[in-house]
Amino acid sequence: MDIHGFIFTKITGSRNREFEFPFKTNTNIQFDEITKEKSDAIKDKDIFTVSFTSSVNYTHEQENKNIKEKQSSSSSPSQNQAEVSLSGFLTLSLSKEDSKELQKLWKKKEVPESMREPLFNTILRKTIIRALTMEDELNIPPHLSLPKVKFQQPAQ
Repeated sequence: MDIHGFIFTKITGSRNREFEFPFKTNTNIQFDEITKEKSDAIKDKDIFTVSFTSSVNYTHEQENKNIKEKQSSSSSPSQNQAEVSLSGFLTLSLSKEDSKELQKLWKKKEVPESMREPLFNTILRKTIIRALTMEDELNIPPHLSLPKVKFQQPAQ
């Protein structure tokens, strides 16, 4: 599997005016559509476009506990404190054998296990940078731990 292109089609972010601590984040990647493309340039492989949506949702941690306690008593979903959502597509080429496997599994909206990890890692590598930028602009904490520098005091 070779990835040939990656394009964002939509980047959105929102937050409540009152952002409450403690909070919990949930990161999700969803494959929306996988379509086989026609290509005159590459004859020995099949070309596919994979549409995706990646999101980071922030919920108040107390709200999550209340929802677990009330499971099924309310049909409304939890209210997000903030959300960053990125949609786009990537283009990849597959061998004829992998192509058949992908087409067969995608009928059930599944992706072959051998392709999941590289697809997720590619999407994460591109979306994490944009999500962190959007989180900074919305003045919400980053959804992952950032590296920190700590200097040691010289021994006396």
